[in-house]
Amino acid sequence: IVDRVLDRFPRLKVGVIEQGASWVPGWMRNMDSAHNAFYKNEERLQKMSLKPSEFVRRQVRVTPYPHEDAGWIIANAGDEVCLFSSDYPGPHAAFWQYFGASLSHSVFALWFVTFLVARADAVWSVRSARKKSVKRQPD
Repeated sequence: IVDRVLDRFPRLKVGVIEQGASWVPGWMRNMDSAHNAFYKNEERLQKMSLKPSEFVRRQVRVTPYPHEDAGWIIANAGDEVCLFSSDYPGPHAAFWQYFGASLSHSVFALWFVTFLVARADAVWSVRSARKKSVKRQPD
């Protein structure tokens, strides 16, 4: 962030998955504090278009662990930072349980895939990136 990678590439998204998220609000606060403290003498900080925490809100996404207080994380980091994650049904389940051991598993799996695709589009702009890469032919 301080080296301005996210500043130079505003469409770049960073996902921090399976690392928890309780650390994120403090990290954001510490980066902003360091930015404020060293801004006057650090040219690279002066060139930043946003505060470090604003880059996190715009371009970084994390997944809280189930035992973490997601409400507290969202309240202190911003609701745009957290993503839903699941390893349903988990590493303890037999292989067949992942692929429709029953109708309820199949329905859940279909719903979950639909949710992931929709969320990926909303968060990572999958459709808009795809549309921009396709050049239209003149009529």
